[in-house]
Amino acid sequence: MTERPPGHPPPAQGAGTNDMAIASLVCSLFGWLCVIGPILGLILGFLALGQIKRTGQGGRGMAIAGIVIGGLVIAASIVFGILGAIARHSPG
Repeated sequence: MTERPPGHPPPAQGAGTNDMAIASLVCSLFGWLCVIGPILGLILGFLALGQIKRTGQGGRGMAIAGIVIGGLVIAASIVFGILGAIARHSPG
């Protein structure tokens, strides 16, 4: 590791956007392609919020969007699954 000359402050902590927040949003948006996407979106979103709170990084909105979209996709999948099961088992 290179040493900084005296008088130069260390790099700012929390610079940039949290990678887990980006991954959360991407997984949630493409969650309709596979079952695991929205679940990963929820998990990564909550983990990202914790990291963002600790480090001061950006991406809070993306993490929240990933959580919300992932939750909506999961809820819609459950509703459509129930409706499909009812339709298959209803007479006529």
